[in-house]
Amino acid sequence: MKQAGQPIQNEKQLETIKNILLQSSKRDGLLFVLAVNSGLKVSEILQLKVSDVIDENENVRHSILFYNEKVKKHKW
Repeated sequence: MKQAGQPIQNEKQLETIKNILLQSSKRDGLLFVLAVNSGLKVSEILQLKVSDVIDENENVRHSILFYNEKVKKHKW
């Protein structure tokens, strides 16, 4: 039987996880940071394209407008 993982208890643990992920895989680390800071669900993050996050001048966008097909609503 699988056991549930433990929740992240504090900011130090969060920072440790982020650093481990960024060292092993920049992609995984950035996905983790995006998930933690945006509040998006994994399924929503996986739908994002690079152009949703990076503008035509290769700058990170300050906001992302996300449309949820299931509930027919926009989410920032």
